[in-house]
Amino acid sequence: MLIGSEKCNTCHLFLHTFSFMDGHSTYFDHHEMQITAGPNWAIIKEATPTVDHKRKLVYFLSTKVMPTMMSLCVASYGAEAYQDCAVLTPEDLCYK
Repeated sequence: MLIGSEKCNTCHLFLHTFSFMDGHSTYFDHHEMQITAGPNWAIIKEATPTVDHKRKLVYFLSTKVMPTMMSLCVASYGAEAYQDCAVLTPEDLCYK
């Protein structure tokens, strides 16, 4: 489950995974992995992220380049450790 949260003071993406333990439907294991991070930028909450399940990528709009510009970005959720996202929109252009 992909969730946007402001628990780090700016909106970022977190992946929550749940798995049942020992075949019981009432006991489960919960794991949270942060997909995006950074104190000076945020995910645009009004734009729904798009998930590529085959390649384990999440596409989203953010203010990573400048606070007044929306940029299309991509982040991987397949790695065990956090990796910085990539900005796909050229720096001199705004997505919207």
